[in-house]
Amino acid sequence: MAEALDPRARVSRRGFLKAGGVSAVLATGAVGAVPFKASVAFAQNGWDEEFDVVVVGSGGAGFAAAITAHGSGSKAIILEKGAYAGGTTLMSGGGAFIPNSRQMQDMGYEDPRDERLKYMARYSWPHLYQPEHETLGLPQHDFDMISAYYDSAAEAMEFLEGVGASQYGVQMIGGSVPSVPNVDYMDHFVEDVPKEAGTLAPLDADGNLGGGALMIQNYQAWADANGLEVRLNHRVERVVLDDNGAVIGVEVSITDPAAAAATEASPVASPVPATVKTFRATKGVIFGSGGFTKNADMMHHLMPAPHLQGCGAPTNEGDFLRIGAALGAQLGNLHNVYRNEGVYEQGIASPASYNCIWFHKGDSMLIVNGDGKRFHNERRNYQDRPMAHFNWDPNNATWPNLLGYLVYDQRVAENWAGNFPYPAADTESPFVLQADTLEELGAAIRERVASLPTVTVGLGLTDNFEANLVASVARFNEFAAAGKDEDFQRGDHGYDEGWQTEPSVENPTASPWPSEDQKLKSMYPLAASGPYYAFIVAASAVDTNGGPVINTDAQVLAYDGNPIDGLYGAGNCVASPGVNAYWVGGMTLGNAHVWGYRAGLHAHNSAGR
Repeated sequence: MAEALDPRARVSRRGFLKAGGVSAVLATGAVGAVPFKASVAFAQNGWDEEFDVVVVGSGGAGFAAAITAHGSGSKAIILEKGAYAGGTTLMSGGGAFIPNSRQMQDMGYEDPRDERLKYMARYSWPHLYQPEHETLGLPQHDFDMISAYYDSAAEAMEFLEGVGASQYGVQMIGGSVPSVPNVDYMDHFVEDVPKEAGTLAPLDADGNLGGGALMIQNYQAWADANGLEVRLNHRVERVVLDDNGAVIGVEVSITDPAAAAATEASPVASPVPATVKTFRATKGVIFGSGGFTKNADMMHHLMPAPHLQGCGAPTNEGDFLRIGAALGAQLGNLHNVYRNEGVYEQGIASPASYNCIWFHKGDSMLIVNGDGKRFHNERRNYQDRPMAHFNWDPNNATWPNLLGYLVYDQRVAENWAGNFPYPAADTESPFVLQADTLEELGAAIRERVASLPTVTVGLGLTDNFEANLVASVARFNEFAAAGKDEDFQRGDHGYDEGWQTEPSVENPTASPWPSEDQKLKSMYPLAASGPYYAFIVAASAVDTNGGPVINTDAQVLAYDGNPIDGLYGAGNCVASPGVNAYWVGGMTLGNAHVWGYRAGLHAHNSAGR
């Protein structure tokens, strides 16, 4: 057995800490038994390159951190292990939740600090929330984190605008604005007094809103123009500590770009490095390297229930979780993710590259569980809707809702054709089942589930599935006709009616509604006759949002509560201050920018080592 060493013990500056695997993370928490391993590359060559700030990862968090440090006068570099820059941000809608932004104020909206903090605390910590308490019932650290988020969000985006990295416009304002289909995710909360949740997105040169690809394009252009290097195919393997346990650099394996480009199935660099280099960081190392959705072992052991792996970047392998754990960092929020739903069979067929279901379009649509019964409001936001899949049945020791079966009629198939997950018109999908009657559709679902090798007896259908499916559709139709969902209150909240006015891709001028006097815009009875359609959905993830715990300056905290000198984290690789919540659209990129900015600013202002 390897000798147990204290990860914070004094070692020479030539000593490197090799992060242990997930088994070590799970076995020891802080991984206090992971041995140090000397770097042959450092012993032979010393430092290969030196910078003030080394940033790991080139998504929104990494770019925000690097641009802040570099734009403030420090010499920064971004190290990206993939073959291209952008991470999960590149695949996103590009919106960042920025409360009380200048753009909101210019539009005449107010977002008072006290009210927004109540909303954030209520959503994130419902079991602790006390509206009259000085910290709203939250532990001091957690209250400080949401306060810092509110206080720094607008400042961060204004800094990025000020240095010329990008311009931003309002992507989403909702709640009290019925004409806009994008509404606040929890606009029914009493605490959501402002009712306007501002989400900013990047603007192109003509002033048009864009998504994550434009955000990365803007940031990369600024980097190119201002001497901020972005090195691709650079995988950070280790961090180096000085004699006092401060992080002063990283060891990197560098893959030949030609070899990386040859692997089109994944942008992750080859595990066989062409070169090993060490990078000195005089002011700090900032990780913005994404979560661990693509690490099947971590997902298996750390998630409270099975998930499809996620629709984020293939590089989200939990690098910072293993590195931070090996350093003795506090770890938090490891069982939560930024959630979504996915098409189950697509996730099986393409676990590394499948789509998330952001919004269930269509009014004549419902989802049933393995017993053929509805189990949630199908129109809730993408973060909270998947939680209904994790309802544990202690009597039968299973998750009865883990797989859902989305059922819809011909009108939905036509009106929303081409809007994922509905296939384009006249296009066959291997994941969509079709039948002339609901009974036949139920039988087809049973046959399909039985054919799936990954579905065990604990996830199968009950004997009453077909009959209950017919009854559930009948009950849904009664509620839709009456204009009131007595079971799950679908249509009671503004969000339920949002995101539905986009008709078929093939027929963009079509009206999505049978009539304008439809009682509930979110519900309409399924047709009395077929054809009917169905596909299987399951809980999924955009990315995880747990890992090392940070303070308000994005410094990583050790288990004694003190910062690990020289080490920062931002974005999805650290414990989210929102815990289980998704405050509004763009919280993922909001976290990335707020803590990336705070990390870059604090590192820039540090004395250095």
